[in-house]
Amino acid sequence: MNAPANIDHSALSSIDLEQEILGAVLVSNSALEIIEREVSAEDFSEPLHGQLFETLASVRDAHGIITPVVCTENFIRVDDAPESPKLAE
Repeated sequence: MNAPANIDHSALSSIDLEQEILGAVLVSNSALEIIEREVSAEDFSEPLHGQLFETLASVRDAHGIITPVVCTENFIRVDDAPESPKLAE
């Protein structure tokens, strides 16, 4: 999986594509290393997706492996509204 990433950043405005990128990382943790070469959290049009991307990288750096359970543990809610998650400090 050392092929260069050729990502059209303008295409990242697609919510479906953003979800596919995040899903790819959960399915294959090594995908994050490739994706990070071309994409940053700021590239995501949906703020939650950018936060999740940062969380995936943080979890990988801290634990060496990315799992949904560990990612969830690294997320907290600042209020009861499901649309306002924040990264754990």
